[in-house]
Amino acid sequence: MSNIQSVPAIPIRDDPLQNAQWKNWFLQLTRNVNGTWGVSNGGTGINTYTIGDLLYASAATTLSKLADVAAGSYLRSGGVATAPVWSTTTLPNSATIGDLLYSSAANVYSNLADVATGNALISGGVATAPSWGKIGLTTHISGTLAVGNGGTGIVSLTVNRIPYGNDTSAFQSSADLTFNGTNLVVGSAGWTASKTAATGLTAQANARFAHGTSALATTATEGFMHVQSCAGTPTGVPASIPTGQIPMVYDSTNHRIYAYSGAWRSVAVA
Repeated sequence: MSNIQSVPAIPIRDDPLQNAQWKNWFLQLTRNVNGTWGVSNGGTGINTYTIGDLLYASAATTLSKLADVAAGSYLRSGGVATAPVWSTTTLPNSATIGDLLYSSAANVYSNLADVATGNALISGGVATAPSWGKIGLTTHISGTLAVGNGGTGIVSLTVNRIPYGNDTSAFQSSADLTFNGTNLVVGSAGWTASKTAATGLTAQANARFAHGTSALATTATEGFMHVQSCAGTPTGVPASIPTGQIPMVYDSTNHRIYAYSGAWRSVAVA
């Protein structure tokens, strides 16, 4: 600061503003001072600014200007004894409840808007924004769901085999329990059951059929073997007869049991 005119001693008065000599020697900053008021005298040492400039101490007795930058940057500490800086990363100016921040480009954060309940945050892949969505069982799941968590513990099935429980361990399957869409096969002895629209349910096996392990009581009402019946003498020729088997039917009108072996043969039931 220079060219400040010397001010003579002015006696202190009760009302110095009314003293003409005092008024004549008021320091006029716009007329009696030139140069820039330095920091050591309480000034800034700066006489021009651009809109958005910020002042900061760049040295013990020096103030400097930090120029404004693009919208979204924030003021970041440069560290102890280091000038502050504007961030390279930019942030959005607003947010809605539920929004998540994500990097939408290099050094740019954006808001990912919230969506309906039940959606999950799913990675879009490397260098791709995430998104909300449903978990795809074929695209987002790995591993095998164990029996203890409601799964089967197996990841592949053998054609026609029927999986069955194995306590808390993974389901099992066997060649002794299969179904090909028509025939149900149980056991190595080859018990087979099949059902077609023409013949209904057919069972084939070298086995015994019994209700329980003891004889039926004379007063029993359940546990009987049932045979098809017809009202009168059967005349149709049975088709698709398995080898070693014969069809049977009961004539409920004439009370006769019929068996077919090349022809219908019968015995009377007393």
